[in-house]
Amino acid sequence: LFSKSLTSKTKIKALLDIVANAAEYERIPIRHHEDNILKQLATR
Repeated sequence: LFSKSLTSKTKIKALLDIVANAAEYERIPIRHHEDNILKQLATR
């Protein structure tokens, strides 16, 4: 999946999105109300 998503013109934001959406992170629990903070950060 990573190799299909990356190109020589991939920007930092796209690279962070690719890494953050990795399946390995699905099992990591978030803290109470952390989802709200993450949503706010995602809109910036």
